[in-house]
Order: sequence, then C-alpha cells, then structure tokens
Amino acid sequence: MSDISKVVEFILQNHRDVMQRGRLPVWTIYDRPADFPDCYVARMFEVVGGSEAPQPSTVMLRTAGPNEGLEMLRDAFELAGLRCLPRSAGDQPQLVESWV
Repeated sequence: MSDISKVVEFILQNHRDVMQRGRLPVWTIYDRPADFPDCYVARMFEVVGGSEAPQPSTVMLRTAGPNEGLEMLRDAFELAGLRCLPRSAGDQPQLVESWV
C-alpha cells in the first residue's frame, strides 16, 4: 500500500466515524500554522448543524515539509472523493482551503 493510499484510508475512516455520529466532517488545510510552522496541516472539523460553528476535532494530517505537502494533501482528499472549497477573503491568512 502506498503512502497516499494510507492517507486516503485515514481520511475515509475518520469521515465515516464522524458521519455515523450524524455530523458533517470538513477538513481545512493550513499553511504553516503557529503550532507546526514548517509544514502544511489538514485539521478535521465537525459540523453539528444549525447555526453552530464547526467544532475542531483532534484529528489531523501533517506533511513532512512545506514543498510537496500541499499537493499530496490535495491529491489524497480528491482520491477520497471530497470536493474543495476555496478560502474566503475573511479567512485567516494561514487557511489555504477546505474539503468536504
């Protein structure tokens, strides 16, 4: 099994777990966030419903470095069947995009 296959499997398993609880999983990719300043990080959030803000989870993916990390994350989310939502003008500067 390739590294990308393992990442896709991780994404899908966590997606299923969240959906079984009746929530919508959303992955947000950050470019060098303060807690990991030398890589890209994809953090999973759970949308509960209604007007509540998405709740952060403890689930995340971290790249080994900044260079090919973003493309690897994008490829994995695409292979998992997710769709990209581009960042909005008012988002934090480190936020790259979200995947649902």
